[in-house]
Amino acid sequence: MKVQKNNLRLRLVNCSDILSRIQEVLYPFELQLFSNHINVYFLQNNNSVGMKVITDWKVYELILFNILQNAVKYNKIEGDIIIAINIFPLLSQIPDF
Repeated sequence: MKVQKNNLRLRLVNCSDILSRIQEVLYPFELQLFSNHINVYFLQNNNSVGMKVITDWKVYELILFNILQNAVKYNKIEGDIIIAINIFPLLSQIPDF
């Protein structure tokens, strides 16, 4: 899938949904992770609890899949993948969608 310019479908989502989506995107790599003894760690800062972000799920999944695919492909046996979610509030108010 290719990201099309000016074709974003932005939605307001909870940060907890992002963590769930990461776990879903990791699913196709489970066999490789297991057979190569690669550990996956999730880190989430306290700022992200209860916060919302604006994203396009399709674009987000595509980028995340590519990053995770490379992390698994180029990792060493018994290596680690650390996924950190750091949310920093930039807007005092989020516009309604």
